[in-house]
Amino acid sequence: MGDYDTFATTVATLIRPLADSLPAAVAADLARLPATRRRSLDDVLRLPSLADKRVLDGVDPPLLVPPVDPPPPLRGSFMTMGWVGESPLATESRLADTLRPGTGDLAEDLVVRLADHPDVASALAVPELDDLDVLDGRHGARHIALALLVTKSILGEDATRPAVLGIALDVVARVLPGRPKPARHADAVLARRRADYRFPAYGSRHVPTPDHWFALTPGPVEAVPDFSANGLVAVLPEGIAVRVASDEVVLVGVDVTATPPEADLSGWEEIVEVSFHTDTGDLGVAGWPVTPPWPGDLRFRVHASGRDGDHREYFRVQVWEAPLAPEKVVKRTDRLGHVLRGETPPDTPSAEHRPYLWVEESVLSVAATITVVTGASVDHVVASFDGRREDHSARDALEGYGGAILLDIGDTVFIVEINGYWGSWERYLGPASAHGRAASAFWNVNGSRRLSFAERGRLLGSFEPPFDDVPAAVAEWCDGLDLADYRSADAKMLAALARFTGHGFVRADYEALTKHGVAYILGDD
Repeated sequence: MGDYDTFATTVATLIRPLADSLPAAVAADLARLPATRRRSLDDVLRLPSLADKRVLDGVDPPLLVPPVDPPPPLRGSFMTMGWVGESPLATESRLADTLRPGTGDLAEDLVVRLADHPDVASALAVPELDDLDVLDGRHGARHIALALLVTKSILGEDATRPAVLGIALDVVARVLPGRPKPARHADAVLARRRADYRFPAYGSRHVPTPDHWFALTPGPVEAVPDFSANGLVAVLPEGIAVRVASDEVVLVGVDVTATPPEADLSGWEEIVEVSFHTDTGDLGVAGWPVTPPWPGDLRFRVHASGRDGDHREYFRVQVWEAPLAPEKVVKRTDRLGHVLRGETPPDTPSAEHRPYLWVEESVLSVAATITVVTGASVDHVVASFDGRREDHSARDALEGYGGAILLDIGDTVFIVEINGYWGSWERYLGPASAHGRAASAFWNVNGSRRLSFAERGRLLGSFEPPFDDVPAAVAEWCDGLDLADYRSADAKMLAALARFTGHGFVRADYEALTKHGVAYILGDD
């Protein structure tokens, strides 16, 4: 066992020459491993720069006398496992650490200790550079070199090159994410992000709103927002805040453009524009950076829909660079906004579809047909749809098997088709209504919808909202539901079914269907 200071001084003289012989891409990749969790050799071997297993051929550090005793060898029988095609670095390093248990941990401890030695710290230091790739490459390479020198000294002259490389890379993966970055590294990262930023930038995210608001800021919000001025947006010292109705989670979409986007008033109840000057850029929502990563004047156009509970709550924020300008209220129609501004709220619109909003959060939201049949038995309904029993449960059907599920509640039969459409066909819906009424609501992932009504074996009307006019024969059951508005369209169609049949398919019916419904194959399936 050698002297620690002598070993540290010798290592310090060897770090940079050895680092200069290492592949820059591998070193930079290792330097960029995030410190989100404890890393391992498996993480390293998945790096793109190590896809070529020969990239580290020729790397062979000199053998030094370590300042610590290596772990004692394992005695008795043992077994290791690997797989065909495994990297020799993984196989050999695992074997070496098995033969002398604790070798990797000892190497890690010594690397951490040496990194703080004055001579070694000086050798690890990287000059103040502006090029991010060079900074990361040198930072990573010098730490890899330190780990190689330490590992080789502990394993000794009989160690295989893959074992030394594997243990050293494993040590670096665990140590390097927690090491201080080089000087000017943060500036280089920001410069790279600014150079790589492109317009337009779009995205959306579900944002927690426990306090009934969310903010676009570069960090935590200190002030309590006051929304009384316009009922939607408050300008804060840190950024902007947006008032929501929910205290759980809302969907927020953000569009960042180089020029002012055209205003679109349709589908929104409240729209407000405000300006804000940022000294840093990178204003974000719940840790998600969305605005350009540089200082400047920004204009925000904030859209809100569903704050009164008539639709799913949704927000859209448009951002572009523009000189500071006064606040502008573009649209102000929801009740919450009026209340926050101290104004008399408008009359409450029809809330008839609200009991059916649950469908937008269910597995049926993507594509389904819901049919309600009155005055008929299950046998009659099944025969009308050319149906046959399936051998899986209703829950299995909902979770991916497809087909249809029938639920008999006595005077009404519900039919739920997952990604199906037979209930929208006159060929089946008409016969199903032979002894009463039948109506169906169909929607799919492409945004297509169809609402159909039949009575006593005859189709009364079938149309595709919002594109088709409502047939006169069924107008009384659609009046006032505003089917031309795409928001909550599926829930509105279910409200029309409830009007016509007298039986709405509410959440309790859906839950009963998942427990007691019977799976069938319908039509030509």
